[in-house]
Amino acid sequence: MTDGASDKHFDAIIVGSGFGGSVTAYRLAEAGLSVCVLERGKAYPPGEFPRAPTACREISGTPARGCHPLGGCPMGRDKTEGVVNSHGAVFGSPPGLYVADGSVMPGPVGPNPSLTIAALADRFAGPIIERKGPEE
Repeated sequence: MTDGASDKHFDAIIVGSGFGGSVTAYRLAEAGLSVCVLERGKAYPPGEFPRAPTACREISGTPARGCHPLGGCPMGRDKTEGVVNSHGAVFGSPPGLYVADGSVMPGPVGPNPSLTIAALADRFAGPIIERKGPEE
């Protein structure tokens, strides 16, 4: 990295600043953890982001069901039922790997899942904070 960030230590690295990432980053930073949020993608001026699923395919190659399909890392009681537990921790991974976005949901849940995703991210932040705690 050219900005010198590669030599810094972070308690948490959040990939994506959507509803899950932004809520998780806020909660962790509010608790005193040092947080780095990574985001990548084309910048779209207000009103120019594609709204129709078919338009999403044109910009990202995503299937016609939508730009950001839900599911993919579902919650479960164990690794035979899901990818993460009820607090977002990935089964069988090294400690500290969490998923806190719409991918933990089983699939489409309604017209706009943003508040559900934010609520899940808020729930998942608690155990991360308890596990790590702010560095003194």
